[in-house]
Amino acid sequence: MELVRGLLGYRACLGACIFDGSGRILVGKRSSAKKQAVGTGGYDKSADKGCKVTGVWREVWEEIGLTPDHGLHLVDQLKEELKQSMTWFLFYWADADLSKCKLDNEEHPEFTELAWKDWDFAVEHVMEAKKGVYTKLRAWAEPAIASHLASLE
Repeated sequence: MELVRGLLGYRACLGACIFDGSGRILVGKRSSAKKQAVGTGGYDKSADKGCKVTGVWREVWEEIGLTPDHGLHLVDQLKEELKQSMTWFLFYWADADLSKCKLDNEEHPEFTELAWKDWDFAVEHVMEAKKGVYTKLRAWAEPAIASHLASLE
């Protein structure tokens, strides 16, 4: 299967879905400079020592400059991979202070700006090819977010 994905141009990727105390999710405006970047955003088994959790933390740091020191908590991991072999992780960030994010950790930043939005906005504004993935992600994440927020009460 990995060979087939390679032939089709797929690569293993990691995704982070970060939510706040209101259940909103963090969305970013993709940088036009990112199109020039090579070899970023994917899961690098050698760099991440074969650990996807290590990889997703690395990606979160590279793309928005957050670490556990900023109060970001890993809540869950989607057990199935979505399109293009993408493993998703769910994070809770109680602080939700976007001024703590740092978008210039890479030569070609992933995002130019960040905002807290609801799921309707995220699904409506994602590119058409990713709507199915985001719909599946939402079906998993919304109940997990509600459960996590309820556990904090």
